[in-house]
Amino acid sequence: MRRSGDRALAAIAVALFGALPAGAQQNSASREGSIGAAIVQAVSVQKSQDLVLGEFRPGEAPGTVELHVIPSSSAASRTSSGGVALAGSAFSAAEFSLSAHAGAPVQFAVLLPPSITIQRVGGAESMRVDGFRGSIREVCPPGPCASSPYMLQVGATLHVEAGQRAGRYVGTFTVTVNQL
Repeated sequence: MRRSGDRALAAIAVALFGALPAGAQQNSASREGSIGAAIVQAVSVQKSQDLVLGEFRPGEAPGTVELHVIPSSSAASRTSSGGVALAGSAFSAAEFSLSAHAGAPVQFAVLLPPSITIQRVGGAESMRVDGFRGSIREVCPPGPCASSPYMLQVGATLHVEAGQRAGRYVGTFTVTVNQL
């Protein structure tokens, strides 16, 4: 007899729990909400000038050539250390024009490489470049601007071995810019 009593209790429980959602739906309300999204212009990066460390003479001791960017300016400076002597030649920071979605104040996050290797043209010799550093400045006054309103300048440090072989050394590096 206990089995028929258990079945009766189970049937009552199913009937009660099965009826609850229907009763709850009778006392409910709903409203519609709005959703929106806006797609903005992606940040654009265009190279306008290469990084040129200029000419120098290696010595009997290793050394460096450093190209410094000057914040809020288009100028750059160059220094040497160790056994390296600068030779009178043109040098320049790399420059990249940046365009971004206008509106709120713009902030950028710039990712520069930790180091790269440049190779001698026509040879196997190389030099390491590291210490990449950048500076962003606004080049247009606030308001509409016909061209890219920001300029990123990049400098770096070149490591020169004692008696480094003469020649032209070249390489590439990647700059990644994110608008925050």
